[in-house]
Amino acid sequence: MNSSLMLHDPAEAGLHSPNYVFVADQHQQHIICSNMVSPQFLLTQESHDADLYQAYLSGPATAVLQLKNIKEDLVDAIVKANETSEGRLFRFRDERGYWRFGLLENILLYGGEVAQQEFLCGVISRIQNPAAYMGQEQLSASRLVWVTDLDLRLTKVSGDCRTLGFDMTTLLASGQLSFLTEETGGFLESICHDLFHQSKPETRVVRQTLRSLDGNAVSATIQFSLLFDEFGAVIGTLGMAEFIPSRELLESERQLFSATFDAVSEGFFITDRSGFILRANPALYELTGFSPKQLLGLHCSHIWRGRHGPEYFRKIRHCLQRDSKWRGECEYMRCDGELRPAILSFSQTHNLRHEVQNYVGMLMDIADKKRDEMRIYRLAHYDSLTGVANRLLFNERLQEAVQAAEARGQAIAVLFLDMDRFKPVNDSLGHSAGDHLLKAVARRLMYCLGEGDTVARMGGDEFALVLCDLPTEEAEQTAIKMASRVLAQFFAPFLIDGREVYSSCSIGISLYPYHGQTAEILLRSADTAMYAAKRSGKNSYHFYDDHMNKQAMDRLIMENAMRKALVGEEFDLYFQPQYSVRNGVMTGIEVLLRWDHPVFGSVRPLEFIDLAEQTDLIIPLGEWVFQQTCEKIARWQQQGVVFGRVGVNVSANQFKRDDFAEWVLFQVQRFGVNPAHLELEITESALMEDVEHSLHMLEQLQRARIRIAVDDFGTGYSSLNYLRKFPISTLKIDRVFIEDIVESEDTLQLAQTVIAIAKSLNLGVIAEGVETWDQYRLLSEHGCDEVQGYYMSRALSEASLLDLVACVSE
Repeated sequence: MNSSLMLHDPAEAGLHSPNYVFVADQHQQHIICSNMVSPQFLLTQESHDADLYQAYLSGPATAVLQLKNIKEDLVDAIVKANETSEGRLFRFRDERGYWRFGLLENILLYGGEVAQQEFLCGVISRIQNPAAYMGQEQLSASRLVWVTDLDLRLTKVSGDCRTLGFDMTTLLASGQLSFLTEETGGFLESICHDLFHQSKPETRVVRQTLRSLDGNAVSATIQFSLLFDEFGAVIGTLGMAEFIPSRELLESERQLFSATFDAVSEGFFITDRSGFILRANPALYELTGFSPKQLLGLHCSHIWRGRHGPEYFRKIRHCLQRDSKWRGECEYMRCDGELRPAILSFSQTHNLRHEVQNYVGMLMDIADKKRDEMRIYRLAHYDSLTGVANRLLFNERLQEAVQAAEARGQAIAVLFLDMDRFKPVNDSLGHSAGDHLLKAVARRLMYCLGEGDTVARMGGDEFALVLCDLPTEEAEQTAIKMASRVLAQFFAPFLIDGREVYSSCSIGISLYPYHGQTAEILLRSADTAMYAAKRSGKNSYHFYDDHMNKQAMDRLIMENAMRKALVGEEFDLYFQPQYSVRNGVMTGIEVLLRWDHPVFGSVRPLEFIDLAEQTDLIIPLGEWVFQQTCEKIARWQQQGVVFGRVGVNVSANQFKRDDFAEWVLFQVQRFGVNPAHLELEITESALMEDVEHSLHMLEQLQRARIRIAVDDFGTGYSSLNYLRKFPISTLKIDRVFIEDIVESEDTLQLAQTVIAIAKSLNLGVIAEGVETWDQYRLLSEHGCDEVQGYYMSRALSEASLLDLVACVSE
């Protein structure tokens, strides 16, 4: 029998006549060996006989592959057959030129010492009547395929060895054909010897006996042949056995499966094709806390109720259809409602018609593993004493920040901080007190951080901060603001073991890209700048760059002077009268802040208020102004002096506090002020920063009869819809719309628009910065209600204001 020339008609279903077998590398799509000497001569070239082709093509109800070149088309057919898990019909010309049909089936072979290599084995059988073949029921037989080398040592084997109880890894490691009885093994060895001496290679089909792992004999039909590589050289043997396992073997296998299923420590469960749980092992019940009565019959998504919806399982099903398996992380819910992390995997089984029959799921709890990983990560990346990042994590974050800044064209700031007078604390109060101080410092530094920033303890009493995603034009000011905030954290004493301990720090600052292009250079530059701050007197910050440092030092001097001025009450209140345009009567006053420094002299409000807003000073400064105002109103009330309203400016930082309205009402009650005489002036931009918060604050103030004025109106981007909802009483036209109202028609139209908006919302409107008669006249002509500015009156001291009121009264 010449197995290299034609496919022989099968005498009956099964392996009772020779099949052609190919072993292919599915990744390289290349046939590496077969039981034919020259497979390229198996098929002849295409003919033009279409009638016979049409007759056969109408027979089977499935796609038919037409093979033209055995070396190329057959590999493609093997791959396609593997994708569908079904046999594929194909047509070919036999040795006499007639069209014939064959069936291509795939078997997965495993090789390597631990069965880690996979190969596709294609088995081609001659089909006499394809239509009849597609309609018949297939036998539930097992097919065991194996490959040996020339010494008959096992090199590849199919998964059906498990049907006999054998493990692939064990078989491949031993190299022995342990599934053959001694008699069968000897018989095949003699056949092999005989085949080597044949002039033409043959495929022998014999009826022999296999053995199971427990020693039971199983009758099988075995096809045995030599194995040739692509050049026709003999490289080993190929065997293929078809058998029906005995009832005892099937029962033994069932018991083995059941015992293995129940013994696995991970949670295993089997569902039907719709996902309803049919069986689960004890480990799953233990993991989830459910009993069999609670779990069996329910859909498997019950274990993930409330965590993963239908879309999650649709993705899993889609992946199973594509890859036949799925694996990923999830959270599952125990019966007591506890959520725990887990690894979830699914695979699927098929029936004889290659339809999905069951899904097999595996649930492995990884909560302990996650906790261990987190614990290990924290030990490696966080300081054990203070809980902030350590040097390792800081360097990683700084490196990431440099890369991000380079990609986005942004800047970053590095602040290196060393505590002053830490050693005396350690020496006098002990190391325990020193540890408590370090922890307290770390907590205060954490309070300073913005989103995305990092603080780390670099060792000893040294800390470092990195500020990320800074616009290049704002980097210097942002670094100064943060350094000022950090220094302010040391003004209040630390309570250590019942004692008040005072400390301070010196800060060095470097900026990317100005002071370094790498994380290492930036950190070194900040460290160098810190020592410069130490030398200049401590309790200060210093830039690595001299020019930047001079600017920073000027601001630091001003900031320290402001802090002393606040404590020493060097600030004073002045009052800007407001007048009715209709009759020229004074309608109210706006409270203004003035500062006369003994060295700097009179400091412009824009200078020190801008600096206060960039530090933590704006809040205590704003609170001082409001309390002083309430105290003066209460005193004026006792003197019988009443103003229509007293306007007090509120900073954005003050207004954004959740307890702002409560604090204002407490001060009003504390000083006994009539709230109807108060008007809070809040900028348009502050109101629009958080509309929900603004509405909540304003409603509380309105209920207390405190008036609200929108300051600097027209310079922000407010929505008129929100403006309509806010309980406000007055709009104040910003002075930028008044300065050139006489010379510029556009500016005049803008002022007219603001006045019109105020009238449409039934709000009063005040123009700020009115300095000339022409400005006053135009505002009067266009319906402005009130004005304030140098034309009517400059800002007055309290004594001058009371004199003015007295003159008017007389």
